[in-house]
Amino acid sequence: MAPGTPDRAVYVIATTPEGTERALHEARLHATAAARIALIVPAVVPEGHTTADTADLMTEYGAIATRAGVRAPYVCVCRQPREVIAGFPTDGSTLIVIGGPSGGPHGPSPERELASLLLREGHHVVFAEVFRDRRSDEPASGLSLDEG
Repeated sequence: MAPGTPDRAVYVIATTPEGTERALHEARLHATAAARIALIVPAVVPEGHTTADTADLMTEYGAIATRAGVRAPYVCVCRQPREVIAGFPTDGSTLIVIGGPSGGPHGPSPERELASLLLREGHHVVFAEVFRDRRSDEPASGLSLDEG
């Protein structure tokens, strides 16, 4: 199924605020409508802790979603990060967009590693790269190759 077809759902997995904004921007290019984009915010809650702290995540990522013109985020409370991606189909009916830095001299970033893991598992993934402009300390955004 090609990007932008009406039947394809686009999921953005929240990372950092900057990476999430970049991923939402990229997701808009692949979705036929903003309503087809779902922002998934993993909330890893260790054993013995409560989910009360997820309210702060809703506020922060809700504002990011609003600026991007997509619906409010879904906060996925889980014990392990892999639980968040366990239910995504690999049949082409979904596209997963992840934003963040690509990595550096010591290896890929955690965001890039997650994108690679999802690709190996057969998911359709686009990695929306966020990088720093080498001429200044201001962040700049760019897109890596479409991996989906």
